[in-house]
Amino acid sequence: MSFGKINEFNVSAGNWSLYVERLEMYFKVNKVETELWLPTLITAIGDETYEVLSSLASPKKPAELTYKSAVTMLQDHLQPKPSVMAERYRFRQRRQREGESIATYITELKKLSKLCDFGANLEDSLRDQLVCGVVSDVIRQRLFAEDNLNYTSAVKLACALEAAERNAAVVDVSSSGTTGSAAAVHAVGAKRERGPRGQRARPWQANGYNNSENCIVCGKNGHSSEECRYKKFVCSKCKKVGHLRRVCPNSTGGPGPDRRRVNHVSCQDNGSDEDSRSEDYEEMLNQLSLSSYKPA
Repeated sequence: MSFGKINEFNVSAGNWSLYVERLEMYFKVNKVETELWLPTLITAIGDETYEVLSSLASPKKPAELTYKSAVTMLQDHLQPKPSVMAERYRFRQRRQREGESIATYITELKKLSKLCDFGANLEDSLRDQLVCGVVSDVIRQRLFAEDNLNYTSAVKLACALEAAERNAAVVDVSSSGTTGSAAAVHAVGAKRERGPRGQRARPWQANGYNNSENCIVCGKNGHSSEECRYKKFVCSKCKKVGHLRRVCPNSTGGPGPDRRRVNHVSCQDNGSDEDSRSEDYEEMLNQLSLSSYKPA
């Protein structure tokens, strides 16, 4: 292992305990003799940390110290032992965050427990905080229902339930996508058959005859009023040339077919069949009128 892997210690943001652990692993891997540990430490910590050690060791020089005393001196200065009660309070206040996995939550709990001095009660404390701090009510209730629940079984069960919830959510999203498409089609159909304020729409409304882009002669779209083949037809309602009865401004309730002159029964109340028959009936009347025949 190269000595370059051991970086200089950052006094302001570094974790001294973790740095010492890595340094001692370097000693073991490279089989560094014990009497060389202090010189290696002084060489590796960098100028800033060496100045701190020199101030703490004064009037002695850092080289006159032992490895253990130098490490302890820096430990007490850089990372003084925190209050156990304060650390346990932080541990108890930790809850699983929204979007945080069970595995990540457990890792954070273990990290917080390092300074809590739980001793032999460590696993019981981790289990209790896992059960109380999990964000899912379903997982918590399932854990509450278990008898003789220990830390290992709690972690296993919580992770399995989390995976089941995640898979169920994926299935629900896929199902809702298909159902949503069918619902959208149903909503379009309902919109076509319903007028303002939930009233049943008239056929000319359901087919879009009231659209401003539709032809003002026949009420359909796809062509202009100048190209409409009914532009010379006589309206059977107002007797004027230039539009059909369906879009006659004199019709009751706006432009649309007058049901009083159409005597037939439609099987489905969606207006399409009745509207087409009314159109054929009116076209026949206008053709008779143009042939000098009076409509019957």
